[in-house]
Amino acid sequence: MTPVRVSYDAEQKRPNTWVVKLSDAKLYDCPFLIASDVGTIGIKDEEAGPLREYLLKGGFLWVDDFWGTEAWNQWEQEIAKVLPPEQYPIEDISAADPIMREMFDLEKIPQITNVTFWLKNNGKTSERGEDSAQVHLRAIRDQHRRIMVLMTHNTDVGDSFEREREDSEYSRLFSPPGYALGINVLLYAMTQ
Repeated sequence: MTPVRVSYDAEQKRPNTWVVKLSDAKLYDCPFLIASDVGTIGIKDEEAGPLREYLLKGGFLWVDDFWGTEAWNQWEQEIAKVLPPEQYPIEDISAADPIMREMFDLEKIPQITNVTFWLKNNGKTSERGEDSAQVHLRAIRDQHRRIMVLMTHNTDVGDSFEREREDSEYSRLFSPPGYALGINVLLYAMTQ
């Protein structure tokens, strides 16, 4: 692997990140948002309007790392405050969708678990057993069919980027498909 230089917070001993509240005007400085564990999210009324406006003006939100029926139901309820499902329905994305072909041809979305779960459970990837056995790639589109919200459910694609040094076998199995999807998503989000 080729290391990539990133801005580093020496005091916190981790890379710098930028967390922006959904109600903050700085949201428009971010063409691409990522949210993790949205199965526990609560979107406030004062956040729903600004997020809707951001998405309808061309912003992009990718939500990842939420597992099982309960987490899906919570997310579905909360995103409905932002984008009413009657006007902006959630749909499954097929392998034929352009986002699956931006740079890499992907036939399916991998189920990627965190490395600790994978190691402790002999290579299993479904963190909630049968309730999270099926990976879902879903989207909410605008009136021009552009994806505004991408949802990777029952998988943690972000861990394929984060955990490369923790276990070489985990990295070998999960980083290539995770990076391929991540690159496709980034290219799609930045060019649509």
